Amino acid sequence: MRRENRAAPLSLGGSVRKEGAICVWYDNPAVQQAYLNAATCWLRRGYGVTLYYPSGREKAGPLPSELAGKIVMRPIPYHWRFNWLCWQVRKRVSLEQTWRSIYFQWMAFWLSRHDHDIWVAADPPSLAMAARRRRKDAILIYYQKELLCEGDVRTLLERRLKRLEKRHIRAADFVVSFDAVRRQFLLDEYAFLDPKRVLIIPNSALGLPKTARSDLFHRMYDLSPSSCVVLYAGGTTRHHAVHELIASVSAWPAEAVLVLHVFGNPQPLRDQIQRLGLERRVFISTELLPLGAADEVFSAADIGVALYVNETRNLAFAGWSSGKMFQCLRVSVPVISNRTPACVELLERRGCGKCISDIAELPAAIAAVRSRLQWHKSNCLSVYPEFEFERQHNKLTEACERRARRRNQENRECVALRAY
Repeated sequence: MRRENRAAPLSLGGSVRKEGAICVWYDNPAVQQAYLNAATCWLRRGYGVTLYYPSGREKAGPLPSELAGKIVMRPIPYHWRFNWLCWQVRKRVSLEQTWRSIYFQWMAFWLSRHDHDIWVAADPPSLAMAARRRRKDAILIYYQKELLCEGDVRTLLERRLKRLEKRHIRAADFVVSFDAVRRQFLLDEYAFLDPKRVLIIPNSALGLPKTARSDLFHRMYDLSPSSCVVLYAGGTTRHHAVHELIASVSAWPAEAVLVLHVFGNPQPLRDQIQRLGLERRVFISTELLPLGAADEVFSAADIGVALYVNETRNLAFAGWSSGKMFQCLRVSVPVISNRTPACVELLERRGCGKCISDIAELPAAIAAVRSRLQWHKSNCLSVYPEFEFERQHNKLTEACERRARRRNQENRECVALRAY
């Protein structure tokens, strides 16, 4: 039986268990850690957490020990009739787009059976579901992890996502953006949003900084102790400039080697490496490590790279949305990234790395960072705690609890008026 909306006070205090939900649509190993970081913070604040995700997008490996047995994982099923319907309309529109559109509707129906005090939506479809199916007094939080501006919308899927976001973002009690530049783009796009409701929480790592060094890549590839390991971790799509990164290696300092710890199809990368004769300078790692084991990968590097192709504003102003950048800083690994306002503030002004405007500047940036490597590492250790995820996330939980207390007071006043 479907649970109806009700206007009961939020149970966000005392000994009553608080219930929250994080629902996501598009999921991959690069962003799963971010969702689990948020789940960990809610658990530490005393919330029960349910993570909804579509069937077929299962988590990579077992949950970290802190979450095992505490977070409820709920895959969202779909019915065979939807597959049949997609098959029937395949000639009109893309099968993938049709399947997703119908899937959104099924997810909304399925989620209507569940009830939570707080909904955390991580993308436009999840925002639409939570806005339609939450209780009237439940708090809705929207993480805008992808900056989708009107001028950047090109594909059918992007138009669909933009419509969902535009229609339902009004319902969000709080909207989370990653840095000040992206926040301003969001406010310019949706002038009706109250700036006080738009919070800045960097896509940072969870936990205190670490100084222990890993020799993972030196063992895997039999590298010499003097080798300088430059690490790229992420996807293999053109948006991440991986092919341009490989092509630049021949101009790097002789001791520098590139390690690509990637998910996706690595074969085009292997073909390029072989064609350029860089088999002893570029190495590919595709081993999918358990969630929570990112430290072993990032601490095995001397320098990290977080580069993006400037095709859209979402990529051109990646800034503090780059999870790999903060993962590097946490283990005192300096980073080379795009020259965006947020990255310049974090990396260059605070001595945690270098910013470049073009891939041709990368060899000089590697040489500059390597020449003062220990200085950069010590800066990373001193700067990172300011951006640590739980410290930033507490701003959101405290704002939610203040909002809940106000709503409880309003509910009590309404009850008193009715009794009068």
